[in-house]
Amino acid sequence: MIGRSRPRPPAAAAERAAEANRQCVDAHPAFFRSLTPPTIARDLDRIRVALGDDKIGYYGVSWGTALGAQYRSLFDDHVDKMLLGSVMPPDLSVTAMDDGEAIAGENTFHNFASWIAG
Repeated sequence: MIGRSRPRPPAAAAERAAEANRQCVDAHPAFFRSLTPPTIARDLDRIRVALGDDKIGYYGVSWGTALGAQYRSLFDDHVDKMLLGSVMPPDLSVTAMDDGEAIAGENTFHNFASWIAG
């Protein structure tokens, strides 16, 4: 197996991502507090306006479902079609994900993949 590295434990990637998130939040806490579904939904509508579109189609998964639901609540007249999958609550935060949810999700995926392979 030349050129292949040994697989890392499933949690290793999530732990690295969590540490990177913590460093970003620590460096710019006010900016990260401003990243809420309503704020980002307003930014998304500004993009729609800049593109000159009257309506948008939206597909969101995971945290994107919270954003899509917020966008629809604020700008319903500007939504053509919307599909939300893997719905998550709108109050989920980056720091909550760092506190174990991302690691648990990754481990669950690996357990499911092993079960499928079996």
